[in-house]
Amino acid sequence: MTADAGRLRRLLNRVLSDDPLVRATAIQSAIFAFGTGTFITGEAVYSIKIIGLTVAEAGLGLTIGMASQFLVSIPFGRLADRIGARTCWGIGNALQAVAFLGWLFAHGFWPFIAVVVGREVTAQLGQIGWSTYRLAAFPRETRVLSGAYNRAALNVGFTVGALFGGIALATGSLTVIRFIPILTAAILLVSAAMIRRLPGAATQPSNSQPAEARPSVAAPSAPRGRPAIRNAGFVVTSFFDGLLSSHQTLLLTVIPLWLVADTNAPRVLLAWLFATNTIGAVLFQVPVSRTVKDLTTAMRAEARAAAFMVASCLIILVTDHTVIWLTIPLIWLAHVTVTGSELFESSASWSLQSELSDQSRLGDYQGVASVANTLGIIWTPALYTFLATTLHATGWLIIAAIVVTAAAGIRPSARMARQYLAEGRDAPKPVPAAAE
Repeated sequence: MTADAGRLRRLLNRVLSDDPLVRATAIQSAIFAFGTGTFITGEAVYSIKIIGLTVAEAGLGLTIGMASQFLVSIPFGRLADRIGARTCWGIGNALQAVAFLGWLFAHGFWPFIAVVVGREVTAQLGQIGWSTYRLAAFPRETRVLSGAYNRAALNVGFTVGALFGGIALATGSLTVIRFIPILTAAILLVSAAMIRRLPGAATQPSNSQPAEARPSVAAPSAPRGRPAIRNAGFVVTSFFDGLLSSHQTLLLTVIPLWLVADTNAPRVLLAWLFATNTIGAVLFQVPVSRTVKDLTTAMRAEARAAAFMVASCLIILVTDHTVIWLTIPLIWLAHVTVTGSELFESSASWSLQSELSDQSRLGDYQGVASVANTLGIIWTPALYTFLATTLHATGWLIIAAIVVTAAAGIRPSARMARQYLAEGRDAPKPVPAAAE
């Protein structure tokens, strides 16, 4: 094997695993991301030029769509426990394809609301199904790694999809742009077919859960155990984890706005920043995930994620008054540290879901985690933007303090969640009537 071939193989191993099931789910994720990434790139143009919306109407519709996801998360989680995670995942992808076709018939505000809500609700059904399947189908020791390969594949798919969407927009043809939802729907139907071919095997034994509590993806039944919403420690842990995932707020909203409004850096730097993040996620998500093996290492990863975010805040607050030749490398370094936070927080989040979920109610726990995570991050774009652009250096210090608070609070809440599960396993089991 030549040196070049060896480097290529090592690069592919960062995206494709040797495990057949991990590889199959990663390929499916890349195809899914390619389809949705193609549409998202041209969504704003489609909404304004073809549907005929104003910018304010388009923004309001997307907000309503995200709110609809919030409302259905817990019911969809419980549905996944009853009909099976793989079934939920596949149906979600298929129905999302139908929802994308609805864009062809949307003209005006209210039809736009209908298709956006349909897309977001079906996307949430698929997401809950996937996250539950990952916990149910993979053994405990590979759950985090499977999430990492999935994240790397998603980044590849979204990048290629964005390129295709950009090419469609570059043509300037409304006919070509109208074809984008059809392409996306076709790709999602392929994705649903691929999900159908995945094995519906029962979850593997877990060191933290009794073997008899294992759910079955192939033969789902009514879940046992106590509802996830009663596990206050898990709810609070998921909230703090959502707050620590506000690295996405810095990445997508606050740093770009800061660069444009408060620095002398060229606007084209934004493209290089996003490219840095994408490449970092593809190359380093899997290696970072290998450092997270249990609850202890997950807590360590959350602390590292918080440290990277604090470092980013401290670096970027300096750029308010720096000269351009210093501003550019400092903002780039701040973006690198945000990417580091993303890598460690994502790995920790997958581990927390694995270690702190009742194995007989995996879907229920995924639904509750989705709601609590959303509550942890949904308010950060408005607050962080206000703090950074209004209070400047003081605002960045407040953001750093919020992150430190979340990192400190997640440790006792995780211990509380684990204790709740332990109490449930140790509780006396009901005696059958025949035995009485």
